[in-house]
Amino acid sequence: MVPFSALAGASDEPDPSVAADRFLGPDSPHPGAWAAPPVAWPQEKLLEKETLGVIEMAIDELPEAQRDVILLRDIDGWTPMEVSDALGITDGNQRVLLHRARSRVRAALEAYLNPEIAGGAP
Repeated sequence: MVPFSALAGASDEPDPSVAADRFLGPDSPHPGAWAAPPVAWPQEKLLEKETLGVIEMAIDELPEAQRDVILLRDIDGWTPMEVSDALGITDGNQRVLLHRARSRVRAALEAYLNPEIAGGAP
């Protein structure tokens, strides 16, 4: 038996949503806690045209199934049920696709806005 998410392109992301090195290891007093917690992004920077371009590029680079779901949910404002019905996928699958899409876009934003943490370039 193969999960539908594997067929719909949801499993083509080999990496976790957040890199494992951002969390404390099993030998730490608090295993699994943030080693380097997320940093707040400057709100004024988020609204700049260049930042919006980073978001658009990150969405364009998503696998098709993830791109479809994030565009319908976050750009067009569709409900989860509307997206599931339109794409012919389960509610659970659309949630997985949306989570992975948002994670990738968030990683692209983090690399752009906080390159010292994410290893990206401004």
